[in-house]
Amino acid sequence: PRFAAIIRDSNAELLSRRAALWSVGHIGSSQEGLQFLVDDDIIPAIVKLAETSPCLSLRGTCFYVLGLLSRTEQGRDLLMALRWNCPVDLNASIAIPEDPSAFFQIPTYEYKGSWASVSPILPENVTENNAQWEEVLNNVCKLSNHVSQTDGRNNLSKMRHKNPELFSSPQLLARVYQLLEAFHFRLPIRRNIHELFNAATHDIPAFFVAMDA
Repeated sequence: PRFAAIIRDSNAELLSRRAALWSVGHIGSSQEGLQFLVDDDIIPAIVKLAETSPCLSLRGTCFYVLGLLSRTEQGRDLLMALRWNCPVDLNASIAIPEDPSAFFQIPTYEYKGSWASVSPILPENVTENNAQWEEVLNNVCKLSNHVSQTDGRNNLSKMRHKNPELFSSPQLLARVYQLLEAFHFRLPIRRNIHELFNAATHDIPAFFVAMDA
């Protein structure tokens, strides 16, 4: 009941709803667990979220969860009744809507720019009179060029070792996000940059509030 309540609560945090969906999916992947979901009548709610949620990451989670629910005969029948087709092989763990547009249609929205460009925690002239921040940003820029990549990575690693508090600043990370938006960085490099700033990413709730806005 608790997971079902979180899934139905449109005001619940996105991360909590996705976690509840995954929990329900794994519970419902067995015959015994599926009965709990039937009693809570939560499967139609998951289908509705998959087809109508304005949050695409939530839709994606629902898609995978419905696949987990198709791993039993009863789950397969329930999904078929809700117009989601499943293969005969129960181990396939996949469910597809009869009407693809129900899942792939994106609601009309107004583009308001990237989060990095409109960050409410990014002050003007953030690097003025701060040589360390400027050095970090210069080395981040080096990571976008394969010729200077090694030099930039080594310099950032040394700076983080000497001044770890520098890489916990949400304002500096916001400026780094602007660089990630403006220049081409390979995926492994982007991951490396996020690892360098993992303290700022996980300890500053303002980031998640701004991103969900």
